[in-house]
Amino acid sequence: MFSWPVIFAPAKSERLFAAANALSTRPEKLAETVLSLQNRLKEAEHALNALRREKILSDAHSWVERAAHTQGGHLLITERVDGDMAALKDAASAIIREPNRIALLAAGAGEKCSLLFARSDDVDIHMGKLLADAVKPLGGKGGGRPDFAQGSGPIAAL
Repeated sequence: MFSWPVIFAPAKSERLFAAANALSTRPEKLAETVLSLQNRLKEAEHALNALRREKILSDAHSWVERAAHTQGGHLLITERVDGDMAALKDAASAIIREPNRIALLAAGAGEKCSLLFARSDDVDIHMGKLLADAVKPLGGKGGGRPDFAQGSGPIAAL
């Protein structure tokens, strides 16, 4: 009578050799190679995110140049950004350093989009309430402080 490990051992061995071959390594070095590749992937993802943030900060200058003025005289910056929430926060922070600015930023990924609304200290609009009111009819959610708010909604809303 055969035990289960003995019956499946050849199949596991074949998969082990196939994986090692695919990664151009020896079977006994497979775990080490996979860990090394995972670390390299994580480093590459961090580098890519840093480059995206750097690009967004660079783009923020051109967003301000083409921004519209509101009836109250505020500079309104509305942009869809290729990045994550951290990139949105960086861009908004850079934009609202100057007085009289409102930033309404969005970044989409998959089925949802991230939203970030921010304003300069001299602008008297509650960003948390504005964002919550804007996403509620779309099935999204969000809110925050008077000067800085974040939320999410369906990507189709963008």
